[in-house]
Order: sequence, then C-alpha cells, then structure tokens
Amino acid sequence: AGGVACHGPFSAGEAARSLGCGPAVAAESVARLTRDGALLQAPFGPDGRGGERDSVAASVFRRMRARARERAVGAAAPVDGATYTASLLELQQVPRAGEEVGDPVDLLADAVALLEGVFLPPEVWEGTVFPDRVPGYRPAMLDELLASGDVVWQGRLAPPSKDGERRRLAAFWPTDSPFAPLPARPEALDDGEDDPRARVWDVLAREGAASFAVVDARCGEAAGGAAAVAETLEALLWDGVCLVDSFDAARSKAPGRAAAPRRRSRSRYRGHAARRAALALSEAPAVTPAAATSGRWSLACPSDASDTERACALVESLLDRYGVACPATAEAAGVPGGLTQAYPVLKAMEGAGSLLRGTFVEGLGPLQFAAADTVEALREARDGAEGAEGPVATRDLRVLCSADPGQPLGSLLPWPEGAGRPKRSADSWTVFLGGMPVLWAAPRLNAVSLFGCEDAWGRAVTAVLEAMEARVRAQGRSWALERVEVRSVNGDAVREGPLAPVLAGLGFVPTPDGMRFYPQPY
Repeated sequence: AGGVACHGPFSAGEAARSLGCGPAVAAESVARLTRDGALLQAPFGPDGRGGERDSVAASVFRRMRARARERAVGAAAPVDGATYTASLLELQQVPRAGEEVGDPVDLLADAVALLEGVFLPPEVWEGTVFPDRVPGYRPAMLDELLASGDVVWQGRLAPPSKDGERRRLAAFWPTDSPFAPLPARPEALDDGEDDPRARVWDVLAREGAASFAVVDARCGEAAGGAAAVAETLEALLWDGVCLVDSFDAARSKAPGRAAAPRRRSRSRYRGHAARRAALALSEAPAVTPAAATSGRWSLACPSDASDTERACALVESLLDRYGVACPATAEAAGVPGGLTQAYPVLKAMEGAGSLLRGTFVEGLGPLQFAAADTVEALREARDGAEGAEGPVATRDLRVLCSADPGQPLGSLLPWPEGAGRPKRSADSWTVFLGGMPVLWAAPRLNAVSLFGCEDAWGRAVTAVLEAMEARVRAQGRSWALERVEVRSVNGDAVREGPLAPVLAGLGFVPTPDGMRFYPQPY
C-alpha cells in the first residue's frame, strides 16, 4: 500500500508484474485498498468502455488534480506585453531587418488593408509608414494600386492648431472595403449656377470620372480658367467631397496655414440638401494647378453596405490589426463611439463560437475578444519564450515608425519606465527584438532611449541607419549629405552613457555635441 503512493495510475496486471506476485493476489489487494479508500479506481477501462480499469492512490490523485488546475490557470492567464507585441508584429507581417520580401506591390496592398481608414499626413504615409512596412517602397507603387482601382484614398483637413495651421490628412482603403468611399455614378443635372464650384460639381456629376483636361474643357472658361478649376478640385478633395486616382495632389507642396475665414455665399445651388452642404467648402490650402492634372477626378459617395456589414467589417479590421478587439484597441483605431457599435456583432460571434471572450493580454482591460487560433498563438508564444534559453535571435529584429498605427507602444501599451521620454512622432523609430523594445530613436538619431537587450544595441542602431538611408534614397535625397548625430541617450550626454562604445564600434566619431556618423556616398 505504501508503494502505490509513489506511482501514477496503474492496473492490477501491472502491479502483479512489478511486485512479482500472481494476478489474482494483485487484483484482490487492489480491490481491498479501493474499498478502504486508499486507492481510487477509474470508472471505465482505457478504451472508455470495458477492460481492466486503472487505479491510483488517493494522495497521488489529489496532487495530479492540483497540478492540472495549476496548468489550466496558467494557460488561461493573460500574456504580458512583450509576448503580445511579438505576436502582433508577426500577425501584421512586419518585415524583419534585412529580410528578403516578396512583391512590394502586394505588400503595399496588404499594408493598406491592415491600416484602412487611418488618417495621417501624406508625408507620414510615404515618408515613414509605407517605407518601414514595404522594403524598397517607391511612390510609383502606390500610384499603380490607385490607377488600377484596387485602392482608393480620401483627404480631409485636420482641425486648426493654435497657430492656425490645418494639416492635410489622407486615408486609404481597399476598394472592396465596406468603409471605402466610391466614385459617384453619372447623373443628369440641369445647368448649374455661375459659381465656379457649382460648375465643377456639375461636370463631375455628369461625367462620373473625368480627367482635369475634361473638367477644364467643360467649365474652365466659365469657372475662371484652369487655375480656378484646379483650386476648386483641390478644395473639394481636402473636404472629402472629391476623389482622384492619383496621389500627386497630396504630394504637392502647400502652405501650412489656412486662408483667413471669409463669408461664404448664401446663394442656393440646385440639387439635394446634401449637395448644397458639400459645396460649403472650408478654406483648403492652395496648391499648384499642375498637381490637379494627374489622375481622374470624381465625386465621392459612401458604399451601399448595410450597418450590419459595416459592424462585421469593423470587427474584422480590429482583429486583423491588433489580434484582440477590446475598448483599448477600438480607441487606438479611432472608432467613433469605441467598441459600443461593434459589441452586438462580437457577442453574436462569441455565441457562434467564432470568438472567445476573456482577459488574454495584460493591460488591455477585462473585456477582450479574440479568435481561438489567436489565443492559442499567444499562449504558444508565451510558453516558447519561457522555455527558450538565451536571448532572442537577432533575425527577429524589426524597425517600425513610432507613429505607425499598428505600433502598440505609447497607445495600447505603455513605454518601458526609466528610458528617457520616447514619443510617437512620425520621424522617430522603435526597434523590437522579438516582442521586447530595444531602443527608440528620435529623428536623425539626435536622442536615443534604451530599453534593454544590451547585446542587440549595435544591431539596432545599424538597423535604424539602414531604415534612414532607405527613406532618404526613396525621397530622392543624397544619403551622404544627411547629418546623423547622437547627442543624448536616456536623457544624458551620449559620451557618458553605455551606448558610446557601441557607437564608436559602428564608426561614429566624437563631436563637441555628441557622436556623429558620416554616411558613405556610395
């Protein structure tokens, strides 16, 4: 009886062979100990129906049950931020530093689908977000997707800042998205008013989609010439009323300040109230007429998707971008009203077994929804990190724009403590090793914040330099003329910090203000 307290489940036959006694003696002993409560016996045989049943000591069974409970609780426990970040970067297919990628145009289309509906300044899209997610990005790739009709974009003006500046913002969608604005169909209209804006509106409403030359030919003289037509098209574009299948209008240089408010005409335009309201344009920044000559222009209209289709698409968008749908991810995605409008769909998907509800990630609140395979991937990543020996391989190094909508630090998750003051600025970088942040770098590396993983600091700085060079060359500037100088690390002078020897090994040289890197011209 004392020996069974040290063994797992066993049958009477196994006990007979182990103790060297007859099967009948072993069976009788097992039965007697079971009646006395020292052993517990399974209700069925190993096959679930009949056969010889296994027995186990009551004390062993209690230990087995306690350990099983511990494993179950551990499996259901939420993962930490580093594990979630590693899974998130993998889910979003963020390329690793130096990794060979496939067709960049396909990667760009995937990035647009992932970040659909996010409004950012055009220079941020093409200067940081797209280059970091699509190695080798060129503006012609975006023009290809727009001209083919696979992607559509819409503009708007940000609210005025304290100094009166109104930044231009742009958002992208796959054309088949329920949230994508679509070109309006042609319609027959009466002759418009003499107002140039009404003239341009009427031409676009009749044509459906027209080039600048067509619009200018139809109403250029009446609207005040080509320059006035171009200005009207640009004003309609940044009010979100008009669409164009080229991004040249967003790339054009425009004054940063809006014109002084002026009294708008109270004349009535023919058509519906929505048409009159759309023609009450805000003062958009003026651009050169040449920017309007590229692409085909059309009036924007919302898709005919139902509210249910939109709610389902919203849930899918949150899960694709963040893996988890919760109030925090809805706020980070800028969903009006938060998760409220999508909650009925989430509840229905949970009832159908498509989603699980629980607390899967620390720091994202108690109400979280995720697909079963996402939850399993999170737990596998956690278990793999706990069982791994040594640091994460340097091949898992990733560089991402700090202001990237899919970058979780500073929005979903807090920045690590005691590492300077990192910000989600458009020109800064965050480097990850697996799911652990390694460093944050300000524009031109002027300031650096270190987060840990000391063995990866040199590789992280090199990856940032490579990302900087790729951005500069993509913008047509000379890499050799860039001024790259590290001045502070974690808020202290760089030459007094732990990064100085690493920078020296990478070719940085001391200067009165810090340590400078001189890019090679070739």
